[in-house]
Amino acid sequence: MKKLVTEVSGVVEAPAAQVRAALARALLPGGRDVHGRFTVQDAPGHTSTVEVTGSVIAFQGGWWYRGEWSLAPHPSGTLLVHRVYNVARRARWAWVSPTGSSPASPRRPAAPSPTPSPASAPTWGPAPG
Repeated sequence: MKKLVTEVSGVVEAPAAQVRAALARALLPGGRDVHGRFTVQDAPGHTSTVEVTGSVIAFQGGWWYRGEWSLAPHPSGTLLVHRVYNVARRARWAWVSPTGSSPASPRRPAAPSPTPSPASAPTWGPAPG
C-alpha cells in the first residue's frame, strides 16, 4: 500500500518531450532517457529500484520511500508533478509494549532488571586517593 506523504507541482513553459529529456538528464544514471525497470546503486551499500514509463519516472528505495515525477500536457507547456509516498508495510515486528509483549508474542513478561552490586555500581567524580 502506498500512502501519499507530499505533493508539489508546477507548470514548465516547454513541451513535454523537452521537459522529460531534462528530467531524465537530472535523475537517471548517465542522464539517459531509458524505459523499463532497473536497479541503481545511489549510495555505497544502498540501491533503489527505478521505473520509467512514457509519463512517469519513479524511484523506490530504503524501507519506505517512493518518489514519482509525472508529466502531463498543459495549455502553457507541461505540468510537472512530484509525489512522495510512504510504501512501508506495517512494521508490527518493531512494536513492543512496556510490558514486553508484542503482536508476535503476546503477554510475554518483561525480564527483570538486574540490581547492580555496590562493587559494580558506577562512581561519579574524582577517583579516591
